[in-house]
Amino acid sequence: MLVAGFESRLGKYSAPSVLPKRDITHKRYVKIDGEYKEVLFSVIQDDRKRAEARDLLNSRYAWRGYGSAHDLHSDIRHTTFIAELDEQVVGTMTLAVDSDQGLAIDRTFAELAGAIRREAAGGICELTKLAFDDGVRSKEVLAGLFHMAFIYGTAHTDCTDLFIEVNPRHVRFYELMLGFQGVGSERTNASVGAPSRLMRLRVDAIRSNIRAMAGSEPLANARSLYPCFFPPDEERQIRRLMNLAGPGRVDGLDRLLDPAASERVDMQIEELADAAGYSNVEQMRPAA
Repeated sequence: MLVAGFESRLGKYSAPSVLPKRDITHKRYVKIDGEYKEVLFSVIQDDRKRAEARDLLNSRYAWRGYGSAHDLHSDIRHTTFIAELDEQVVGTMTLAVDSDQGLAIDRTFAELAGAIRREAAGGICELTKLAFDDGVRSKEVLAGLFHMAFIYGTAHTDCTDLFIEVNPRHVRFYELMLGFQGVGSERTNASVGAPSRLMRLRVDAIRSNIRAMAGSEPLANARSLYPCFFPPDEERQIRRLMNLAGPGRVDGLDRLLDPAASERVDMQIEELADAAGYSNVEQMRPAA
């Protein structure tokens, strides 16, 4: 029984390279230029899509004068979401979760981020690397990516506060459309050589707005993105996909990359091996 229990755990905690990737893609018909078109919202799972998203990011950043050598991180703390139209990436954003290494906002707003860390009920995270094809002007595309990030973040992190760093010209947009609030005063972001404002939005407020407005018929002059979010049935479908995939299988990485998690797993396996009378774990591995 102990050996069987060990083998079960051994299979569960096998190396990330043998874990299958699950496709996390949601299809939606979005009104663009007066007609409905099929848009795919997904979590990046391969290098090809990551390269396409990076190309879009650098193209749009270069156009704004922010430089053209930006990269998209591929690690356990960063998850990138994309929107595709006609097999082309037309939108991208990355959700970054706080860690000992900090967040991008720490480069410009270190003391503000530190103060909020101390007061936040849970963890903090940020949206970064936002870019959208200039030829695709659609609130639903932005809303869809934001909603994907919200679903993922609430499924796999304990973040209670979301941050975004924006050009001061865009502050009013994020206040009206999503409910962000400014934190501190304007500063200069050295990485892009441009003025910047830090903005904050509590995750509970996002959840409340989604419940109240998502999937409702937006008014022509509505100043909110929340009516453009996925309706409840679509959110449930996406959440099921993300829960099946698990945080470790999103983006081809595994939670075991976290040293603390790996150490806990190793201790459990060693305890089973010791209880079963084996001198080491290797003796308990199933024969090839």
